[in-house]
Amino acid sequence: MRHILIALSALFLCSTLSTFAQNYEQQALDILKLYEKGERDTAYWLVEPLKRNARFVPAALYVRAQMTADDRALNLYREVIALEPTGPWADESAYQLVRRYVEKRDSLASWTWYTMLKKTYPQSPYVSKALSVIQAVESWEFTLEDEGEEESQQSSSGTDATIVEDEEDEQFKGYALQVGLFPTEEAAERRVKELQKKGVTPFVFPKEINGKTQYALVVGPYDTREEAAKAKPDVAKVCECGAFTVLVE
Repeated sequence: MRHILIALSALFLCSTLSTFAQNYEQQALDILKLYEKGERDTAYWLVEPLKRNARFVPAALYVRAQMTADDRALNLYREVIALEPTGPWADESAYQLVRRYVEKRDSLASWTWYTMLKKTYPQSPYVSKALSVIQAVESWEFTLEDEGEEESQQSSSGTDATIVEDEEDEQFKGYALQVGLFPTEEAAERRVKELQKKGVTPFVFPKEINGKTQYALVVGPYDTREEAAKAKPDVAKVCECGAFTVLVE
């Protein structure tokens, strides 16, 4: 009899928690509607209790992320995926991570999350949306400069992304397509070998970003921006990644 009572109590507790989670999810979605309608002060006020009471409800975390403009949203999206990797909010959270990293001009992170989305949720409608977001960034133009010209170039381009050319790459001049960004030269070289097997030979350039050296993979060079833009779809298709226009000088 005691075992039956314990089992019934556990079942009741699980049912109650599930009901609470459903209620919190609906509350969160209603708050998001207010936020999207422009009633942001009200939405921010209403979402505060959910931070305490719905700390582990994926829908509530997702809504909080959508209402967070800065980088704090990134961890919230990751929490959604970690809590319920097969849940209804996981693929959309992965898509939002792609979108946020594209906005941050972080091609490595955006490509990483796109790859995760594609492999983990291949049937998700967000796979094609994420790829479109990456491929649409045609206006990003990073100027890849000699280290001695870094300061003047940063002021004119409005970006702190700089390429330091090696002597062996001095003949590489003109427009190119960036197809990857890696934290180490070894990782970049591994990707080079992978792409060479597909018929594409990218060059590796060190790139200073916020005081840290990362390694960009670029395909080219092309004489004009138009030529680079024309080649972009084919290069992106072969690489299965985003391709961004860069200028090597």
